Amino acid sequence: MIVNVYIMNKNGVCLCKRTYSEITRYQTDSDGLLLTGFMSALMSFTEQIGEAKLEVIRTDKYVFVCNTSDPIAVIIIATGEREETIKEVAAAILKRFKSIYEHELEEWDGNIEKFQAFSKEIDEIINSRLKKQKMKELILDNNADAKRIAELIISEIDQQLQKIIAKSI
Repeated sequence: MIVNVYIMNKNGVCLCKRTYSEITRYQTDSDGLLLTGFMSALMSFTEQIGEAKLEVIRTDKYVFVCNTSDPIAVIIIATGEREETIKEVAAAILKRFKSIYEHELEEWDGNIEKFQAFSKEIDEIINSRLKKQKMKELILDNNADAKRIAELIISEIDQQLQKIIAKSI
């Protein structure tokens, strides 16, 4: 389960945060800035001492996945999901964010409000990627019968068609 998604700039400023579940009951709005500032410092530290990129931090309960491409980074906190799946989601979020906001990032005025609408894009990417992963696992592990697999595939096709129809109207 993906808990939180953070998009930050290279200075550690939280540009966009999407919360799906609370890590602790004491979270506040400032947690995005605290986490992204900490992760920015940690990523800089690992680059300086080892000329390497920070990609994954594991705890006994959570995995923190980082995907960076100057001038931004995506950090996903998850629990119970395959690390490779979370890496794919982070890469997709980073790619879409950069494609939408590339110009704004070059001439950024410090206002993060313009990036808040991206949370809908994050939802779409996560839902699409995780659903595809679950379908792959069902098919490969033979944990579902053919009817269930067909229902999942038809549901995905239907959702994609609805998006296409909505865009063409």
